Amino acid sequence: MERRQLSWQRGLQLPDRASFHSPAAFCATWAHEQIHSTGHESRLKRDLGGAFGMARYAREELVAELGAVSLGNRLEIGSEIESHAAYLGHWIKLLKESPKVLFQVLSEARQAADLIYPELP
Repeated sequence: MERRQLSWQRGLQLPDRASFHSPAAFCATWAHEQIHSTGHESRLKRDLGGAFGMARYAREELVAELGAVSLGNRLEIGSEIESHAAYLGHWIKLLKESPKVLFQVLSEARQAADLIYPELP
């Protein structure tokens, strides 16, 4: 997929909308990338290092996916569960090695979603 920078969202890059099979798929990817952007050192300072297949990479992907689901629900744009399955094997390995990481990841995903679009009290 060709990636391009959207003029209204500095630094966030997404494939062209025509690359997605549905508007929901585009929104799910947008939400996922937005959650990643909250990990920057000037925001929530998550560990964004690590290469594909590494535990640090899997952890950040899990934060981004769970945060994207939460953000999609808050914004009423939904989420595409099918796209989440691609990371399942890496998440299972991570969670088997350290089950308590799930609570940490859920907390980080919520903080990220709150930074973008806080839940109403």
